[in-house]
Amino acid sequence: EVVEDLGEVGARQWSLYARWKMREFNELEDHLNRRLDASHAAATKYVIQFPTPMQTQLAKFVAYIAGSFAATCLAIGVMSGPILEKPFLAGQNFIWYTAFFGLILAVS
Repeated sequence: EVVEDLGEVGARQWSLYARWKMREFNELEDHLNRRLDASHAAATKYVIQFPTPMQTQLAKFVAYIAGSFAATCLAIGVMSGPILEKPFLAGQNFIWYTAFFGLILAVS
């Protein structure tokens, strides 16, 4: 967790190269520091918008499981059509389960 979220270890800082690229011609150090400090909130919002590797792996896992169940429901429905309309589990039919797993697949 600490390796993936370096913001937890210490304060984020602008690199020397970034400071050099952001600095205007003949700009004083305190003016540059004020501009960079003002940009900290926007830069933090930008970094937070990207998912963490753990979230990405979890979404891929959910998509894989939901896709396999949806494909199984579709295969059963193609092989035997009448089974689609009969109640299967908890009073729901195969069409409902196919739509449910397809929705989870689409969301993830």
